[in-house]
Amino acid sequence: MSDSNVVRDSGADDIRWQDYEELVKDIYEVLGRANGVTIECWGSSCRVEGPPGVFPQIDVLTVHSDGLHQYRTAISCKNWNKKVGIPIVREFSQIIDDARLSKGVIVSKMGFTVPAMAYAEAKNIGLVELRRPLDEDWGGYIREVHITLMMDQTEIHDVNFNLTAPKPGPGEEVYRGGPIHWPLMLNQIFIGIPGQEAETFRKLADDEWSKDEGREVYNLQFPEGSILTVPDFPDYPAHGYSITGATFKVRFSPPITEEIVVRADEHVYMIMESLFDGRRFTITKDGQITENPPPDDAAAAGNTDRP
Repeated sequence: MSDSNVVRDSGADDIRWQDYEELVKDIYEVLGRANGVTIECWGSSCRVEGPPGVFPQIDVLTVHSDGLHQYRTAISCKNWNKKVGIPIVREFSQIIDDARLSKGVIVSKMGFTVPAMAYAEAKNIGLVELRRPLDEDWGGYIREVHITLMMDQTEIHDVNFNLTAPKPGPGEEVYRGGPIHWPLMLNQIFIGIPGQEAETFRKLADDEWSKDEGREVYNLQFPEGSILTVPDFPDYPAHGYSITGATFKVRFSPPITEEIVVRADEHVYMIMESLFDGRRFTITKDGQITENPPPDDAAAAGNTDRP
């Protein structure tokens, strides 16, 4: 799942509390789409009705319906440089009860104290960490991939075909001979040998010179009934001609080698983890939101390239 509005931060180590709150709203908006969850309101103007005359502010308020009942979830965002303690959880729990909301979730950058976690679990309040990735987040996941690309510079040139033109039909003209100047790649030219599947001339030439790479000129012989075709360019002058053989030369040059390093942590923007149910998400810098399997299951799931 992705949303181009999920990532707004410039990439600094510290994110403003306003941006953090908006990021939480965007993430829950994206994740909720599949289940019919929408954002009812968020920010300073988002308020719910509590005791008479009291309208507490909610950072993000989501709503969804099962067709019979409507469920509202309040989300509190704590972009603090310390863990959230039990007083905050107790105060938030009271707001949930007073406003008769269905659920409460606290999202924290630095996590929660042990007493706060115990109290939240007893009160059925969800706790979520949303933070920058740490070194320990990469345990069990591949952090870097090193790729070596080798580009073959072997060049086949000076190609000559031994061709026989088909008999022209009424009103048809057939190429009579001489050089053919046509911008074709050798893998666009096919040789059809009777009883075999047509192969590109490039494949046949590669097979021939790989048997003996030291020769100056290579020769190919084709049995009677072999046909040269150019499916992509049926107007090619020699398309449909019978072919009995070909000669070519090979020019060898050292391959071009390029080393590429893909660092997964350069693309990861945030880690989001629900503490009670263990669900974990990666938010990338381009707005992709991916739920990750546990590290022990990552390889089996084919998702070992990022946490």
